[in-house]
Amino acid sequence: MGMVLWLTGKIVEEEKGNFGLWLSYLFTGVGANMVSWFTLPPNSFFSGASGAVFGLFVISVLVKMSRGWSKFLEVLILGQFVMKRFIDSHRYLKQFRLQLDY
Repeated sequence: MGMVLWLTGKIVEEEKGNFGLWLSYLFTGVGANMVSWFTLPPNSFFSGASGAVFGLFVISVLVKMSRGWSKFLEVLILGQFVMKRFIDSHRYLKQFRLQLDY
């Protein structure tokens, strides 16, 4: 995860500056933890910076993406892939919790 943080952070810093990098990292980290807090059950435990690192990855892709319909379609397709994986992992975790409850 450190290599991904370094690569995406470097891209965001080159485009938006040092302050933009830190603001993006903070905003995406807080946002990811808020989404986890609202979507996970009350007795779940979550912490870490993976949401912030993924957020920097998304920002670095958006920063380097040129304008145009083809790039917009690429982002929509990638977004569907990411959402499908997120939903699949959520179903797996829900099923795993049900198996542990009995």
